[in-house]
Amino acid sequence: MTTLDELTRSPPEPSIKLPEKDWRHIEATLGIEKPDPGFRRRVANCVNLYLLSPAPQLDRVRPGHLRKSITKILKDARQLRADLVFEDDGEDQEDLQEWARAKIVFTRMRPRDRETLLSSLDQVIKTLEGDLASMPPNRGGRPRDATLYGLTHSLALAYRDTTGKFPTVTYDHYKPHEPYRGRFLEFVQAVLTVFGPNLDKGNQALGKAVQRVLKDWRTQMVMDKS
Repeated sequence: MTTLDELTRSPPEPSIKLPEKDWRHIEATLGIEKPDPGFRRRVANCVNLYLLSPAPQLDRVRPGHLRKSITKILKDARQLRADLVFEDDGEDQEDLQEWARAKIVFTRMRPRDRETLLSSLDQVIKTLEGDLASMPPNRGGRPRDATLYGLTHSLALAYRDTTGKFPTVTYDHYKPHEPYRGRFLEFVQAVLTVFGPNLDKGNQALGKAVQRVLKDWRTQMVMDKS
């Protein structure tokens, strides 16, 4: 039960110290009228992951690298799931190693924890199988900006959780100099202005890049629900 102390305690601050005017600038793009600690923590987590502690080799990752890593993780997830499901087929009653595994699974794990873990593994396996099936071939050439891609993908989740809406970007043919529009694009631009101005490529290049990310993001959301 939640205690009175927990109810009155101030929510934790975001992990990034930032001038108030910068936080308000970012919040204003989504119509947030007063400081929102939860929103700030979500944005800070995105920025910490993709901007403040970037892996220098991240931009060099190609589909071939991803395919190899996904295949390994998928294999490990399937094996772990198999280890948590013991079925006595009666063929080898003397396999004490198998019975030892069964004893661990059924006596050292609470049934609820085991079912939760199995459910999570099922979801992970399903997601990775879908990722593997939809992954494009490695055509070579210059890899995409993985930092901007990952940041935008992560910010899309923060946007949805905050506004309750799916992020979108529109194209206005009557505005040739700044054709890309939308609240989510303004949100991404505000985050880049504060944390990574070198990644802001201008309206056309950034808008096109964000649109590509959102296409993948929406596909992933549909797969997660199915």
